[in-house]
Amino acid sequence: MAEHHFIPVTTDRTGAPTPDAEAARQVVLVTGATGRIGAATARELAAQGHHVVLGARRIERLVLLAAEIRAAGGSVECHVLDVTDADDAQTFALAAFHRHGRVDALVNAAGVAAPSRLDALKLLEWDRMLDVNVRGALYAIAAVLPLMQRAGVGHVVNLASGTGIGPAHAVQGASARALLAIAEALRQEERDIEVSVIAPDMPGGAQAVAEAIGAVLAREAHACA
Repeated sequence: MAEHHFIPVTTDRTGAPTPDAEAARQVVLVTGATGRIGAATARELAAQGHHVVLGARRIERLVLLAAEIRAAGGSVECHVLDVTDADDAQTFALAAFHRHGRVDALVNAAGVAAPSRLDALKLLEWDRMLDVNVRGALYAIAAVLPLMQRAGVGHVVNLASGTGIGPAHAVQGASARALLAIAEALRQEERDIEVSVIAPDMPGGAQAVAEAIGAVLAREAHACA
């Protein structure tokens, strides 16, 4: 299990989060936060006034991203996170919950894409894609689900391509279909928890994906206001 590093920002003169700011924003966990989509999402959500909790494996990139968000006036903290470690995912979610008393949303932005034909027999790459894309999302959901059930509200966002399966994309396509199935099952099982699926390959690139994620979370926040 990875060691967790915590970087708080947006504080009053005593170093504690201001009550008004704490009440007004959503606490949003973002896995894969140092990837293109994860980083763009973190910047977008922080710009909207949410408190973002960044999770990724590389502490150096996490620190740089957190500093960038803080310099822009955003509220952020970061933790080293290996999404393929269930205990790590639990620690990631519980650290945010213990600090803020809630977890409002989870964005499963961790993902691996390694296209290859099946006859290339790249078993290790297949394992890595399934571990990160599917098992990682499941572990993160398992970590936040009891917290959201207890609160009676929450939002889970999965990134899954809706495009067809083609040559060299068998395993990548399979992981996307698995995420769609997980999202649909969660939507039917948990009526108090919003579930969204965003295509990571939409026109406009990472920023367009980030804006789409920001839009669905903003819509949910408005509905609950």
